[in-house]
Amino acid sequence: MSNKSQQSWNNATWIASRRAIIRQSLKLTIRERLQALEDLCETAQTLSRMKIRHKKSDSHPLSPGKTQKSGKA
Repeated sequence: MSNKSQQSWNNATWIASRRAIIRQSLKLTIRERLQALEDLCETAQTLSRMKIRHKKSDSHPLSPGKTQKSGKA
């Protein structure tokens, strides 16, 4: 069995995957860590805006799950 396929199986569980991510992040330089943090902050802000937009669209009369009342039968 090759080392590459064994490595992928070693990371198959949640705990092993988490450890692999931690090991990989420890190899990052300070600059790379700060860039990753900045990227994560931007992602969090984007997701927050999406959540706010989604909440606003829930109150819209034609949002999914609500039907438009029509005068026609």
